Amino acid sequence: MLELVDWSKVDAEVEALQKKFIYNPKLNTLTLHIRYPYEIDLDRIQNYHDLVGWIHHMAGKIWIERDHIGYLIERICQIKEWRIY
Repeated sequence: MLELVDWSKVDAEVEALQKKFIYNPKLNTLTLHIRYPYEIDLDRIQNYHDLVGWIHHMAGKIWIERDHIGYLIERICQIKEWRIY
């Protein structure tokens, strides 16, 4: 049987996830507030190859989850104005 999606719950979950990723344009950093603040210097990510390296690095953290990795990719690409698809 199909269940109806509670879009207000989905929206709340997305909003909560977005609040965990804070971009500082002056320092060009992205700080993840998941278990504790973890700052990523975006000057170290100059191309897709660098991004893959960071994804690999972050995937090894015990406190990061699949949805965090997905949003990390989306957020960095948004900041860098890179296309994902």
